Amino acid sequence: MKTVRRILAIFLCLVLGAASLVVVSNADDAVNGSVDKKFPIIIVPGYSSASMYEVTEDNPQKPIWRIGVDDVLPRIFNNSFDLSVELLRWAAGNPKAVADIVGREFVDMCGDMAYDQNGKPIAELHVYHSSAAEVNTAYLNEYEDGQYIHEWEIMPYVTQDLGDMAEEWTFNFNTDFRQNIIFCAMDLAKLVKDVKQYTGQEQVNLIAVSHGGQITATYLSLCAIASRGGKQAQELAEHLGISYKELTELFTAKDVHNAVMTVPAIGGALLAYDIMTNQITFDEETLLYFVENGMMFETDFNWLFKAQQLGFLDELLYYFQPYIMQILGCWGSIWDFVPLDTYETVKKTVASKQFLQSDVIKQSDYFHSKIMSNMAQNLQTAENLGVNVYIIAGSGSPSVVGSQETSDAIISVNASTGATVAPLGRRFSNGYQTKNTQCNDPNHNHLSPAMDIDLSTGYLPETTWVVNRLFHGMTLKDDYTATLMKMLIESDERITVHDKKEYPQFHDSMNTCESVYAEFATSNTGFVSSQDKALRVMNLSKNSKMIVLSVTTDNPNLKFSAKNCVGKIISSWDSIVIPFDGTVQEKSLETTHITVSYMLIGSVTPINEKTFTFTLANGKADTYDPEKPYTDAGVKASQNSTAFSRTFLGRLLAKTNFGAVLSLFYRIFASFTTLAFSRS
Repeated sequence: MKTVRRILAIFLCLVLGAASLVVVSNADDAVNGSVDKKFPIIIVPGYSSASMYEVTEDNPQKPIWRIGVDDVLPRIFNNSFDLSVELLRWAAGNPKAVADIVGREFVDMCGDMAYDQNGKPIAELHVYHSSAAEVNTAYLNEYEDGQYIHEWEIMPYVTQDLGDMAEEWTFNFNTDFRQNIIFCAMDLAKLVKDVKQYTGQEQVNLIAVSHGGQITATYLSLCAIASRGGKQAQELAEHLGISYKELTELFTAKDVHNAVMTVPAIGGALLAYDIMTNQITFDEETLLYFVENGMMFETDFNWLFKAQQLGFLDELLYYFQPYIMQILGCWGSIWDFVPLDTYETVKKTVASKQFLQSDVIKQSDYFHSKIMSNMAQNLQTAENLGVNVYIIAGSGSPSVVGSQETSDAIISVNASTGATVAPLGRRFSNGYQTKNTQCNDPNHNHLSPAMDIDLSTGYLPETTWVVNRLFHGMTLKDDYTATLMKMLIESDERITVHDKKEYPQFHDSMNTCESVYAEFATSNTGFVSSQDKALRVMNLSKNSKMIVLSVTTDNPNLKFSAKNCVGKIISSWDSIVIPFDGTVQEKSLETTHITVSYMLIGSVTPINEKTFTFTLANGKADTYDPEKPYTDAGVKASQNSTAFSRTFLGRLLAKTNFGAVLSLFYRIFASFTTLAFSRS
């Protein structure tokens, strides 16, 4: 069933950093982009989206990667006694037996998905649908539950501009996601040509999510290489197993009008490194934030886990990892996920001598050395050839499985954008000057308001947006990113980060889970200057009124009086302006923090607060000291906390048996869902 496959996609996302589950949006009226011409849209989805089958003597289409609950439940029942016994042992701190039971079922069920040590698939698999006639949404709607439709929440939202042709002109890209990325990109190139012929249009638009972003960026890179010709193009043709003429005919950038990549894994995912080297350590608080954002909860639950670290999940995955590697360890896509700076290390520590000689490694070597390492040049060439290439990335969170880099909880900002990023919880020191390796225009500022991201080194500094607290796969959960994505895909001319004040390059998430948003009333979003005399505070709740309790700052020059703050009521999805006394000091390239404390009426955890970081833009900056490149960011990377966890009741619940009982139930739940994951 589609639901089970999506659950497994989430699991792979958390473990491998590649899946993408984009959930239903509550975004308000979208930006109505004005275009002169409509283009068919191809959705390039997240990891493991394509359903696949094997041709056998007994079944011409034996499902391999389209398995439902009916396939999972018998395995649970068959192991129910052993599971019951081992669950008790797991609760006592011994998860290995549970991991072994689940692992054996996982390998037995998914064994045909594996590659051998020679880099060859165990079984020959096929995707269910590949041609334009088969993958358009109108055709796929004939199947029950829309099980072959990708990113089914995104597409109705972004295809409104197509009107009556929306379903007929929406195409769902399928590829064998196990293979090396350059072959996935070649499959995309073939579909682009097919869609053009099927619709009679000269160009298409691409929307890419997560792994789909890596495929799309690679496809555009191959178009760039083909356009340059010469020895590099000839080498690429040889790797793809096609002629030079076929290469230049297949990879033509003029086929694409707009390419919008959201939360893309362009530069890979550190999570691939974590799983391959078995270094997974769940960050429970980030995981709960992830869930809260996805479900758009207006009640904060993560405080429950501040005192209850679920280390038993780390132990379970540690013992389960060898079974995962039996299936995924030789997939080309997994190796192409490994970031450039860790790739050689992983090869030395993980790959067998036999596997090092395989075509999978040869192709991954080529991808890392020739394509990933030159991604900025390639994407800029694609833009110069006429493609409008856009990136939307998330930031502000550590990885859910332990990698300490600022990310969207799955993909790091560096991998998504190519930016230079300060260590998690740190920022660049006062007076930092952007490196300007990809943008050297002195009038352009590509430094984030939190002074932790330098996008002047990014793949595409002029067409990349970064949203603080945007979690992986949550594009439509956030009103800012949802309307931004829609505007970009509908755009006729290229739009840059300088063109629309309401869409600055850096912005905070507007997900209702974040509850509150703040910006100074006069300066650009994320900045403060002497022109500012008031702070605008917005209630992001869709359902509840908010009462402001206080506004405080670490800036001694700014004073928020109680009479202007305390007791101010903000209606749902509305804002108020709070004046303050004083003027910011004559400084630039330094940060200041504003903390808004508030009560959300009707919430189980009503007393909350959130801290916002702003850059001073008000005079001469201090001289940057390269010997001391970083300083403490001043706030936790998550930038969101609940005062409830510091109350007597909150501490009592977190410290008593309630937490232990919660952990026990969580273990039982996790064991059954893990078994379900293994069979879906």
